[in-house]
Amino acid sequence: MSVTPEVQNLRFHQIPHPLRPQIHIQVFRDSMSACQHLRDHLLTAPECYAWGIVCPEFHEILDIENDDTRFYYWEEAKRSNGASAQLLYDIYSEAIRLNSADAAILKWIITNSYVTIVLGLDGVVVVINDRLSVVASAYLPGQGDARGVQDSRSLGRKGFPRERPMRNGRPSGRREALAERDRRVMERREENWNLEQKLYYRVFRPAVQYVRRYQRAIPSSAMHSSVVSFETLKTVLPPVTQLKWEDWQNLRRLCGREVIYG
Repeated sequence: MSVTPEVQNLRFHQIPHPLRPQIHIQVFRDSMSACQHLRDHLLTAPECYAWGIVCPEFHEILDIENDDTRFYYWEEAKRSNGASAQLLYDIYSEAIRLNSADAAILKWIITNSYVTIVLGLDGVVVVINDRLSVVASAYLPGQGDARGVQDSRSLGRKGFPRERPMRNGRPSGRREALAERDRRVMERREENWNLEQKLYYRVFRPAVQYVRRYQRAIPSSAMHSSVVSFETLKTVLPPVTQLKWEDWQNLRRLCGREVIYG
């Protein structure tokens, strides 16, 4: 199978496959897929706040804190077939490339005949559809409600599902307000942290913790292109005692990552 040809306004990027660097894979199959992933991850709270740490340039593109700004950015991306979201797609693609490269060096990779899943030093999980040779998804585990992402695919009114009051066991408006209050309290407490500390403590470490505690009823041997699981990533990660702050810094140097200032 091959990537579906289309008249595209969005300019796509390609990255080396983490296991087969001679093969280059496209970052998302088409404009619609790219825009949906921007919506579900970079434009939806609370995950968008973590992406603002992974990709500081995000703050130069739009006001992450403003719900309406993020919603209208998505609306314009839909209308323009992704062209208006080129800058956001560019920084998303670069984060995907860097984290895939980390995984290639650190061997934080699981794979079967259908998919390859990796974790990088920014806490980004990258899912590759090996049959189509495309990135199928890229997200920050532990930063949002997966069910909210699924619901967003049938979004029919203003607002993103994880930002609206929910019923049937999902977060209520009051619970979400408390979570928002806690986030702001945490930000005030951590206001003296530099960007590198924020990246480790607020993004990378929660991602590793989420991967380690994640459980799924479907065995990893049953994975295929439509059932993507990443719980077996824990089998290729070092012990928690080897992923402390200083260890993470050393791993970044090993992977050629520059020291982050700010």
